[in-house]
Amino acid sequence: PPPLTMKGVVGSAQFGLYTEQFVEWLQQRDVKYSSIANYTNSLVSLLTYVMGDEDYEASGESGFTIYEQLCNIRRQAHSAASIDRMYRRRDPNWLEWPQCQEVRMDCIEKYERAKGAPVKKLKLLRDVVVLCAFTCLPPDRVGVIRLLRFDHTLRWIPDDEEEDPDGPGAWFIDLTSKSNKHKTRCCMVSTSWVSPPTTQHPTPATQHSTTLPAVFMARQ
Repeated sequence: PPPLTMKGVVGSAQFGLYTEQFVEWLQQRDVKYSSIANYTNSLVSLLTYVMGDEDYEASGESGFTIYEQLCNIRRQAHSAASIDRMYRRRDPNWLEWPQCQEVRMDCIEKYERAKGAPVKKLKLLRDVVVLCAFTCLPPDRVGVIRLLRFDHTLRWIPDDEEEDPDGPGAWFIDLTSKSNKHKTRCCMVSTSWVSPPTTQHPTPATQHSTTLPAVFMARQ
């Protein structure tokens, strides 16, 4: 057996066989091909790292190098994962992107027609804000929206902080603070949500007037 070191195992002439046996072991446990593809991709990355060593000697079996064997296994796993995605059962609550837009517009229309108790209208407004946050732009992949915090990453900033701190302003998404520790902080500026007409309603943090979120605009 090879020495139990990364170079010894990953650089072994048997590593292609080890990988194949590992994939078979995963299949016996009904692991999805998409996960198997990710695992094999990680093994390819490990092998690439080991191959960078000046003492590494390329080896293989059946006319293929170890690297070629792993790439073939990864390619097969990706192909099987693509087929799985074509036939997997879709969640009954799934909505296509155009349907999401229709739901948002229906909710806004229902809010604008609402009458009666303020509590009922405030609940509808909350639904509008949530739908706008998640459907006015493509899905948030880095947690900017779902991890918003009042007066931390979501801040009310008046137009004139010095002269009129309680005057009109806008809600801003602020990722510039080092304490936020967001991975996009190094390349993001504060952004605001802007969309007429202005809607007066209380929030858990303030009583300022706000605007319904529709588009992101970079704050100058």
